[in-house]
Amino acid sequence: MVGGDAEGRRRIEIEILKGGRLARFGYDLLVDGRRTRQIAQLGDQGAVLLMPDLKLSLPETGTMDVSKIPKARAKKWKRIKVPAGTFRCQEVQSVQGVACIDQTLMPMNVVRFEGKLAGRMILMARGFDAKPNILGTPRALPKLSPSAIPELLKQPSPITP
Repeated sequence: MVGGDAEGRRRIEIEILKGGRLARFGYDLLVDGRRTRQIAQLGDQGAVLLMPDLKLSLPETGTMDVSKIPKARAKKWKRIKVPAGTFRCQEVQSVQGVACIDQTLMPMNVVRFEGKLAGRMILMARGFDAKPNILGTPRALPKLSPSAIPELLKQPSPITP
């Protein structure tokens, strides 16, 4: 958390590191849980971009055979140590990987995530006195003409069993 105001708005920044700095994301978290003014900065010296509030309609998907849905596994409690400290968290397994979740951490509850395809995430630091790292005036993303979207992306994807 890098800031806030008397009305309860909190400014959150998240850094994603891989080797060198990869990306920074920030947003204002309102008292009711909504996120506003989302920004992104790709690379250490990249431009700060204001992300649009998108209201996307998701494509219709087919129905899934309920008998093929994996059964939920029991959640295990464990104590883990990461650079941000030692936490008691629940280990949750899913098709994406294994996560250790601590519900008391805000705004993100993830202490550690080991992805099957997406890599690994570890909580490196946390606190309420951080200094903002996303500096600069956010610029709006350029408008994208619908004609620039390839036809392939406009068509619903076929449902495969």
